Amino acid sequence: MVGLIMIGLARCIAMVIVWCELARGDNEYSAGLVAFNAIFQMLFYAFFAYIFITVLPPLFGLKGVVVHITIWQIAQSVLITWESRFSAG
Repeated sequence: MVGLIMIGLARCIAMVIVWCELARGDNEYSAGLVAFNAIFQMLFYAFFAYIFITVLPPLFGLKGVVVHITIWQIAQSVLITWESRFSAG
């Protein structure tokens, strides 16, 4: 369940450009949306993942594997992923 939550939180921002192109939309506007989405995802992914993995499941009565994870551990994985993408060019 944790993996499903993590994947659901990580939206595919590149698909915005694809769907905009298919719909013959405004490319500059969609590029702006993708840029803002990427920034917000970098800033808030760790927070959202922590909330959705550790706080919300017990509130809804879901039982499963207890995951001991901190916001910093999630943020580190996000930073490593983005750092590798930026360094690759």
